[in-house]
Amino acid sequence: MNHNEIFLQLSAYVDHELSDAEKAVVVDHLRTCAECRKREHHLVLLKRNIRSAGDFELPYSFASSLARSIHHHEEVDVSWLGIERYAQRFVVGLAVLVLVLIGITSLRQTDESFPVERYVSGLTSDSAASQILTKHGTITRDDVLFAVLEK
Repeated sequence: MNHNEIFLQLSAYVDHELSDAEKAVVVDHLRTCAECRKREHHLVLLKRNIRSAGDFELPYSFASSLARSIHHHEEVDVSWLGIERYAQRFVVGLAVLVLVLIGITSLRQTDESFPVERYVSGLTSDSAASQILTKHGTITRDDVLFAVLEK
């Protein structure tokens, strides 16, 4: 066994839970390892202090009050599940509504044409924009977008 395995077995050694062969290995290691002897000493002190703390009796109603407290905590957790489900359904419904509205408005929009005078009049002529916009009698959204990109 290596040092780490012995270190982990010290608690079982202090509680007399090891077989004779395992106990012999631990005792042999304790002769040479100061760190493990220190840990063993602390475990012995801990065991002694726990025993000296003594026994005390719990009140008769301790078990039922503990069970009632646990049950109350579970009820609080379960009560939030209804609200969370409602909130999730609300958010999903709202998202579906928004998507439907976007779809309807995009279907209703058409590629309308506007007279050239509406956009060009009163503006200083721009060579690329005026050539594209005045080429046809009407302007589409694609024409305006292309003119902006060309500029």
